[in-house]
Amino acid sequence: MSLLVPRTTFDPDTATLFGTVCPTCEALHFPPRSLCPDCFEPAVERLALGQTGVVAGHTVFHHRDPTLPNPAVFARVELPEGLAVIAPVVGVEEPGALRVGVEVQLESGSVRDTSDGPVVGYCFRPISS
Repeated sequence: MSLLVPRTTFDPDTATLFGTVCPTCEALHFPPRSLCPDCFEPAVERLALGQTGVVAGHTVFHHRDPTLPNPAVFARVELPEGLAVIAPVVGVEEPGALRVGVEVQLESGSVRDTSDGPVVGYCFRPISS
């Protein structure tokens, strides 16, 4: 198993995304930054982000890459902190059925299969109502 992003961005064991918050200007950023790009403060703090969000936009991606699900569904997910994350969406039976406004839950999962095994990353799954 390999990781799509570093553990400083996503912890696959707890399905937690991390961002940073600037103590000076209070700006939030994802992915995490080593300094604030708004005010250049070098002492940013790591912040665990919310594990649910709302689909703000989405697309269905048809491709020929055998290591990815086809079609693949990607969404722009707005998190409770006000940040947006673009990520795959899993558990959608009909790819075109995903709608803006649907609540989703962050999870850890295989986002690509390679000859070396699965590549684990973050994805979202619609929350059943």
